[in-house]
Amino acid sequence: MYRLKLFGRASIEGPEGPVIGRAAQRRRLALLALLATARDQGLTRDKLIGLVWPESAPDRARHLLSDSIYRVNRALGGDALVAAGDGLRIDPQRLSADVWELRSAVDEQDWRRVVELHAAPFLDGFFLTGADELERWVDRERELLARYRARALEELAGAAEAGDATGEAVRWWRLLTEQDPYSSRAALRLVRALDRNGERAEALHHAHLHEARLREELGLEPDADLRAFVDGLRSDAVPAAGRPAASEPELPQGSPQGAVPDPSAGASGPRPIAVLPFVNLGGDPESEAFADGITEDVIAQLSKIGALAVTARASVMRFKDHRESTRDIGAALGVATLLGGSVRRSGDRVRIVTQLVDSDTGRCLWAETYDRGLSDVFAIQTDVALQIAAALNARLSGDERTRLRREPTRDVGAYQLYLQGRHWTLRYTEDGLRQGIRYYERALARDPNFALAHVGVAMAYEELGETGVLAGEDAYRRANDAALAAYAIDPELAEAHCILGQLAVAYAFDWENAEREFRRALELSPSHAATYDLFGRMCSAIGRHDEAVAMQRRAQALDPLDHRADLATALLRAGRYEEALEEATRAVEFDPSYARGWATLGWAHILNDQYDEGLAELERAAAMTPDATQWFAQLGQAYGMAGRVDRAREVLGRLQERAREGFVSPYHLAYVYTGLGEHGAAMDCLERACRDRGGAVYGMAGSFLFEALHGNPRFHTLARRMNLPASFRRTLG
Repeated sequence: MYRLKLFGRASIEGPEGPVIGRAAQRRRLALLALLATARDQGLTRDKLIGLVWPESAPDRARHLLSDSIYRVNRALGGDALVAAGDGLRIDPQRLSADVWELRSAVDEQDWRRVVELHAAPFLDGFFLTGADELERWVDRERELLARYRARALEELAGAAEAGDATGEAVRWWRLLTEQDPYSSRAALRLVRALDRNGERAEALHHAHLHEARLREELGLEPDADLRAFVDGLRSDAVPAAGRPAASEPELPQGSPQGAVPDPSAGASGPRPIAVLPFVNLGGDPESEAFADGITEDVIAQLSKIGALAVTARASVMRFKDHRESTRDIGAALGVATLLGGSVRRSGDRVRIVTQLVDSDTGRCLWAETYDRGLSDVFAIQTDVALQIAAALNARLSGDERTRLRREPTRDVGAYQLYLQGRHWTLRYTEDGLRQGIRYYERALARDPNFALAHVGVAMAYEELGETGVLAGEDAYRRANDAALAAYAIDPELAEAHCILGQLAVAYAFDWENAEREFRRALELSPSHAATYDLFGRMCSAIGRHDEAVAMQRRAQALDPLDHRADLATALLRAGRYEEALEEATRAVEFDPSYARGWATLGWAHILNDQYDEGLAELERAAAMTPDATQWFAQLGQAYGMAGRVDRAREVLGRLQERAREGFVSPYHLAYVYTGLGEHGAAMDCLERACRDRGGAVYGMAGSFLFEALHGNPRFHTLARRMNLPASFRRTLG
């Protein structure tokens, strides 16, 4: 039996958890909500179309309704939606609904059950673009159902008062005032209950908040009865029944009223901090890369401290040459403290000035100037990390102190080459990655035991393989060799475990070992946003979608201005299309030059049945990356799905022409064949991609892009060959 949940975020709950995918797309949930509230009578198809697809042409709207019925019934394993003439209704033997349970509880006067069911508003946060009449219907239904809950709360509070259970009465009245904060009647009943319960100070406080809300938001004066009762409390003319009047709590001596306490006092969890880009005072491009490298290495050092939550590089580098106030930057990054500074390099000397400030007030918490030889640069980074930990009262374990003091190389020349390589690879272009590899290899020529340089080589080759720039087998083999070299040199290097985890996913299809590597990386560097991101991608690939979303949210919390497209992709794979649309929209609003963001937004629109918008966004992503094939191939797939077969074949032809001249990942060709419905050719490409490790083939089974292939026996054979968990394979149809 499946259950339709409409209080709070709408969902369909099944025996094995929430139903995801296209059956749970928002317009289909709206369709189910309409039918659930209509109960046995059902609704006509014209009525449903007018509410759910008002902007579609009649033929298109009827097709969308028919497709929705098919997808819901298929997902629920039978005819949950049944026809009655030109009408439609829900079969209660296959699908129940919480709104039915609530109405039964009202009929039976089971008030606790009513409150339990109505734990959140009906279709909370629900919205469909262009469906104005549906929105008005939702508002009416939400108000009606809220009245049931209000009645239940009043009944429960009255019964509690009759039984002298004053504490329980306070609970029910408080819930009612939260539901209707402008009701003076509910506010008066809560204030009276608080006073009877011996909480006079709280009663006066709530009355004050209610009065202020009415005056400031509605321009109204509070109810006369409430004012009279409160005046009596203030003059002690109406003492609490049988209890002494409550007194105002005393402030500690020496603590001025209104003083803001230290937000860290007594707080649990890591202290958030961001390292702003160090200002280069040298002027030349090489010094610029050096200053950026110092910023990144200080971030890496601080990330080794479990008591700190350190914002990742991608977010802070957006504030390079910033003119914003510390308060604005702190608010944007969600941190209370900021570390800033400057770097001046001259010959073999370096001068680094650092300052730790409270982002809200700008008050300096700690500052230091280091004027030393270049060979002392690692000692400076270690000292900065230790001093900041002390300033923020962050406790360090012995292992953390040991890791902080470990120098990555003793060759300053190798370190400077490494910084140049990182400067290039972080552009994430083919040219930047290749140039970065050249710098890393020069660094390794000077110091073969420089583990971080080996990691740099590994990460660059992995990226070239996953994006389809290089043949996967060759790229991943080179990446794996470099990652193993890094691990052999420094087994406690978090970055080495992170890239080994990703290669266990993309190269070996070894999901258990990948998880061990990612978890070890996070033990060694708890604020490493990239590890959370890659761990999340792995979870998506093997169908652990809720974990994937949680991992991506954590990556975004540590790197709030990055990873938005990855979070949106995880939400798409989880079947949470509307949430994905919101995240992808924010990604491109923040960075309009972000091709991945535009492609992800395109798929979010397509999966929300908004093909015109989606195709336009995929076209934009492809135009922004003319030398790459990933988004261009996905555009071809989308053309095929939208019925624009000629355009899809044009894309396929251009990809095949490029393949004759150079490398094109078979994984990307599989996109287009899938969109065209040529499943045999698509499977040929996926099998070749799996054999050669082409592109991001490891994510094939968890991707919405290949959902059409789930019924193909060859797809299941390939999933077994990729060692995907049996429990996940069983969900593929």
